[in-house]
Order: sequence, then structure tokens, then C-alpha cells
Amino acid sequence: MGTLKVEAMFDDGINIWINGVLVASENVSSGDLPHTAVTSNRSENHSFTTVAQIDASDYLLEGTNVIS
Repeated sequence: MGTLKVEAMFDDGINIWINGVLVASENVSSGDLPHTAVTSNRSENHSFTTVAQIDASDYLLEGTNVIS
């Protein structure tokens, strides 16, 4: 299936999940955060940046996939 390049634009921090599996994090303390979580290190990314390069066959399924 090849390599999947995950890019994101974010303000402060980001967790990226594919089909319920955490595949990338930037500037966050953990994968499971409450909606009220804050960060002490404010990192603003105003352009798309590669946050992960992963083996697509490890995360993508045939059919519909959910990225959040």
C-alpha cells in the first residue's frame, strides 16, 4: 500500500487518529486529553507540515477510514 504522509496545520498542538489508533502527536502531553486540556508551550503552525510518515497498510482499511 505504501507510505502515508500525514500533514496538518494546527494551533498549539494536535493528536491525529486513524480508525481509532493514535498515529501522530505534536506538542501534546498524551493521546487521551480532556476537552479542557491546555499546553504550556504554545507552538503555532500556520502552514501544512509533515507530522508523520507511516506504513499505510498498518492503519488504513479497505473501504471507509476515519481520521480525527
